[in-house]
Order: sequence, then structure tokens, then C-alpha cells
Amino acid sequence: MNFFDNNHYNIDISDFKVLDAGFDMLLIPKNYSKIHRKYLKASLLTVSMGNTSVDHILKKYSEEFDNSFIEESNSTEKLIDEILTYSKLHVNELNNRLKKLDLSNGGIKIIASHAIFLRLNASFKAVNYLIKFGVYFESFSILRLIFEQLAFSYSISISDGDPDNFKSPTKAISDLKKYLKYAGKLYGVLSKATHIDRSTINEYLKIKEDMNHVVLNSTDYSLKACNHLLLIIDALECIFEFVFFDYMQDIKYLNLENKEPIGKDRETAVNYRKFYKKIVEESNKTIG
Repeated sequence: MNFFDNNHYNIDISDFKVLDAGFDMLLIPKNYSKIHRKYLKASLLTVSMGNTSVDHILKKYSEEFDNSFIEESNSTEKLIDEILTYSKLHVNELNNRLKKLDLSNGGIKIIASHAIFLRLNASFKAVNYLIKFGVYFESFSILRLIFEQLAFSYSISISDGDPDNFKSPTKAISDLKKYLKYAGKLYGVLSKATHIDRSTINEYLKIKEDMNHVVLNSTDYSLKACNHLLLIIDALECIFEFVFFDYMQDIKYLNLENKEPIGKDRETAVNYRKFYKKIVEESNKTIG
């Protein structure tokens, strides 16, 4: 089973970080060394100030550059990066497992699910960017889209195979609720968070005596999205193995007898609890 791959820009923006040079900002790989960042800052500042010598700017502002790197990322951003790295590892591993499957004899249900899981790569890259840079309300919309697609794939896999009888992604949630205990609650939370209303106005509108401030992005609130992302990673692994169960030899998350999730000791569930504890601790520090 072959799919045409038109992914010309195979890049994940969340793998980058913002380099603030005062007058200009630049997206750079987050693993750039300190010396790389210093020279880039000096180069940007040289151009902005109308100078010609990068070395002169580098020597003049070297200590200031070093101090700025110390304060470059806080504990919240580091935790978000840790969770996103964990999520990407799972998505990449799943893609590798999917590529190894021989689905040549698969019917319409397998073809449809194969396409869904391939397409989810773009959705995960989108939500990684939104979470990384604190665009938190919008991240809930993409998370809900991912969860609906997973529910759609699950519902297709238990259907009679007639495309006319495939449930819509939103209605497929009712099927998934019978398989994953948290599916209904998670979908409800994501749906509520997607709609900005009176209950969430305090998260983006800060009213002060002299000026009102609208928050466009906040990595503090991105921690909420990270919590939901971790549950979706668990659902991703379980549903992937359920859908392609008959084509796999390396089942990791399901019982071989009944195709049910193996319980709280599965790796994704263990890591969810580990990260949830960190998220709560960090949220108490940042949001109070």
C-alpha cells in the first residue's frame, strides 16, 4: 500500500527557539551552542546598528550576551520541552512501526486508517508549535482535531467496512468512550477549552487600573495543553495497535487476548502520571 508523500517541508518549528537580539529575533535550532548564539546575536546587532565589524560588537557586548543566555529559558519552558520531546519520540516511533507493516491485503478500513495516521504527523507538528510558543487556546483546537481523528480510526476499525456507515469523527467519540475510560471526559475538556467564553476570560484579559492587557500567548497556560497531549499520546499508541492488531508482531500496549489496554502499568500511562505530577508542581509555582 503506497501513498504519495508531498511533505516538502519536513520540519517541526518546535525544534527551534527564539534568539532575541534586541532589534531583531531569529528562529534557531535549540541545540545551537553558546558560541553559535553569540556570533548570531553579534551579527544581527552589527547590522541593526549600522556597524561593519562583528568582532567589535562581540567584544563590546560579550558579557551581556552571556547573561542573556543564563535567563534564556525558565523551568516552565524546560518542562514543556521535555514533554514535547517525549511526545515526538512516540510519534516518530509509531511512524517507523507503521512503515514496517505489510498492509497490501488491507481493505477499505485499513486504507482509511493508514491515511489517518499518516496525516496526523502534520497535526502533531502544528500542536507542537502552538504549545512550544504558548499559543494555548489554539492548541486545544488541534488537540481536539487529533483526538477526533483517532476516534474516527477506531470507529472505522469496528465498523462493517461500508464507507456509507462510517460515523463522523465527532460521533465516533461515542465508540471510543467504550474502549478508553478517559475518552469522554478528555473530549469534553478539549471541546470546552476550544471555545473562548466567560469562564476563560481571566486567562487572556488582565484588567489593571491604568491599562487592560490582553494575553496573546503564555507558556504558563501551555502546561494545561501538555497534560492533554500526554493523554492523547497514550490514546495514539493504544488505538494504533488496536486498528493494526492483525498486522503486527510487536504489541506493547494491549492485551493479546482481548485487545484491551494493558492497564495502568503500560509505559504511556506511567509516564503520564510522572509528567502530571511535574505539571501540577510547576503550575503551582507559575500560576498559583
